[in-house]
Amino acid sequence: MAMRSGAPFGLGFLKIAIVISLCLVILTIPVINCRSKELLPWPVSNVRVLHDLPYNSKSDSSRTLDLYLPADFARPLPLIVCIHGGGWKGGDKSMFPAFLLPNMGYAVASINYRLTPEAPFPAQIDDCWSALDWLVKNHKLYGLDQTRIGLWGGSAGGHLALLAGLGYRIERVPGCKVKIKAVCDWCGPTDLTSICQEYPARETIAKNSMARYIQELIGADPKARPDLAKAASPVTYLRGKAPPCLIMHGDIDEVVPLMQSKVFSERLLANGGKCEFLVVPGGRHDFYSFDLERHVGQFFDKTVKYNTSNGEKQLPEGSRVSAKMQASLAK
Repeated sequence: MAMRSGAPFGLGFLKIAIVISLCLVILTIPVINCRSKELLPWPVSNVRVLHDLPYNSKSDSSRTLDLYLPADFARPLPLIVCIHGGGWKGGDKSMFPAFLLPNMGYAVASINYRLTPEAPFPAQIDDCWSALDWLVKNHKLYGLDQTRIGLWGGSAGGHLALLAGLGYRIERVPGCKVKIKAVCDWCGPTDLTSICQEYPARETIAKNSMARYIQELIGADPKARPDLAKAASPVTYLRGKAPPCLIMHGDIDEVVPLMQSKVFSERLLANGGKCEFLVVPGGRHDFYSFDLERHVGQFFDKTVKYNTSNGEKQLPEGSRVSAKMQASLAK
């Protein structure tokens, strides 16, 4: 009996190949999440993760954070708060790729916030302030330096990080004593009134998607309510003193036009602020690499971490970790 040939055999072979490929992908993912010594460019210290810490009295999952702590440290750690992207309507705290910062001497908090299907703007920035306020109030419990805080956001998270860095709505948290030392923004929208006019003619899908995201964020068509779009734009608040900023953007970003970061950086500098604007060659909207995170860490080293070469006095070694925290780390 002759063996049949053609599509059935080809499809079967294809299915086997797909299964093998998926297995390889599945095997690879934990290696990255575990901060493999083979992948990272320097030795990895012991990092403990405290998941799903509620920062709001309404302890729903949309208002929780994950805290990454080097297990052994002798003095309060500077803190980097990471804000994920997702068009303000999706994503969560597990998405943020801060693989290296804990091993550079930083505590890292990756936060969730209410998304647009749950609540419109300004709920998102209010949640960022609530998370920051909670971290400051609990700094002794977790061994954090409440005076050394930086923000790092990507895409929609970059938009929120800039708003928080510029102090937008901090007054909505009574008694809030958070002071942001520096902000890193990766390809975040900065001017919601102009962004949809900055796409190339061929990028109609991306343009329409952004218009829809903004409408869902502010609860109205930005063309009909430019006042709301302006109120939700970081560029609106470029007045007075701003923290140092690192703005990074891929030069072929198909989601957020490069012009958003370019114009914001120029205006920040024109207003007397400090800004490093870095264009990533060949970078699309998701341009992460270990080298780029190392650059982010070096930026925070200069702006957030204690730098005795600049004449700053290093705090004496205080209490290491509270007894409650030691018990958590021992688990």
